[in-house]
Amino acid sequence: MKKGRFFILLLTVVLAVILQNTGLLNVYGIKPNLALASLVSVSFFAADLASYIFLVVAALIGLKFRASFEVDSLIMAGLSLASFVMGRRLQWKPIINNILLIGGGTILFYLLASPGFIAANSQIVIGELVYNVVLGTIIFKIFEEWSHDKINIFHN
Repeated sequence: MKKGRFFILLLTVVLAVILQNTGLLNVYGIKPNLALASLVSVSFFAADLASYIFLVVAALIGLKFRASFEVDSLIMAGLSLASFVMGRRLQWKPIINNILLIGGGTILFYLLASPGFIAANSQIVIGELVYNVVLGTIIFKIFEEWSHDKINIFHN
């Protein structure tokens, strides 16, 4: 049963990556970082770090289907893993932590990957931040309602 729940998380991340790669969610030139938003949101429901790392690697493979990873892949992995740790350590309600981690993750991604993009395209970055938070909050609320216990890859 719990393995099935883990695969639902995996399916969510994979679908988010597929949607991100298609560009179907572009709104007025703003493309959400659905992979980041979904990874942060599902981090609250992964039972342990090992199962979460599996989700992160699956997302990275889907985003960059190449023989090597680029710097932005490493940034995404770092931000995702940091959200897993911080989401469990922050003292606010999980939904608030989710919102802050998605927003902070969006800004940090641009600061680390392409700092000049923020200054040159501040409206796009703000739009993406809001878009990421809205989509990530929807994902979070779906899983929160669906399951109050932790999802684990290693248990039956």
